Amino acid sequence: MRHSRLPLTLALALLLVAAPQARSPKPGSPESVGMSSQRLGRIKMSMQAMIDSKEMAGVETLVARRGILVHHERTGVADGALFGIASMTKPVTSVAIMMLLEEGKLLLSDPVSRFIPSFRDMRVLSADGPSTDGDAVSTVPARRPITIDDLLTHTSGLVYGISVG
Repeated sequence: MRHSRLPLTLALALLLVAAPQARSPKPGSPESVGMSSQRLGRIKMSMQAMIDSKEMAGVETLVARRGILVHHERTGVADGALFGIASMTKPVTSVAIMMLLEEGKLLLSDPVSRFIPSFRDMRVLSADGPSTDGDAVSTVPARRPITIDDLLTHTSGLVYGISVG
């Protein structure tokens, strides 16, 4: 199964639009900051496809790098439209991770246990029968460590608000 990074990209774009800035980015060419006009041109087509499939009603995208605004488009959104923003913890955390990634302080393939030791030796639910230690469920060692990428794409297997047993 292929996991799309589009929700993360949209959240980052929304953060750039919503974030208070001491100064507005100055418009400039994507190439002036090492980006591709051709690739940024694909954003509108992707956003329109999601609107056409009723995944979203509309979207406003903005991309800035090094203080230079290289892309700003509204698709299916009227000028002056207001956006409700909720649950911003995930995109704010994602931006922090991307900043650390850009600075070379971590890799998406890094195990979470490198930063949070209690994530070592994770166990997962097993369908092989009852537990031998008196718990209501049986667990087995995870096949591999949870990575930063797993957390960002919500494929870590971690859940909350669900009681097992």
